[in-house]
Amino acid sequence: MPVPLASVMSPIPSVCPANRSIIECARTIDAESAFCLLVIDGRGVVIGVVTRADVHARLMRRRARDRGPVRNLMRTDIVWCQLADDLARVHAAMATDKASIAVVLDGSCVVGALSKSRIERALPRAQQPVSDWHTSRRTLRPQLLAARRAIASRAGAR
Repeated sequence: MPVPLASVMSPIPSVCPANRSIIECARTIDAESAFCLLVIDGRGVVIGVVTRADVHARLMRRRARDRGPVRNLMRTDIVWCQLADDLARVHAAMATDKASIAVVLDGSCVVGALSKSRIERALPRAQQPVSDWHTSRRTLRPQLLAARRAIASRAGAR
């Protein structure tokens, strides 16, 4: 049974102009408890996304050059999807495009946003596409250990 996007997505994300400082964006993200902000140009068109993790990682460096405008930090790898789309298809598109954020539209209006990790928590394991780009340590480490054991057992059998 398909999982509806509305049950997984975060509500309409806030926006910030591309020339706003990273510090101001961090304050907005913290005040709204948001996981991302949409970055807009002067015409109000979405040109990118900045995530909570990106903003806070940049601010932890405490260098003057890291506190510039948010356009220097934003991600442009966004997948656009419609509210009626299937969650598994959105996840597959994100894996193909190597995107970490999906912006959800209802017609031409932004109604929400999804992170790749949130989709993976919502999808049953069987519906998740295999992606060589996004292999987590939880799945990779057991595979490596099993391969090492197999090699060791073959070497010991000789």
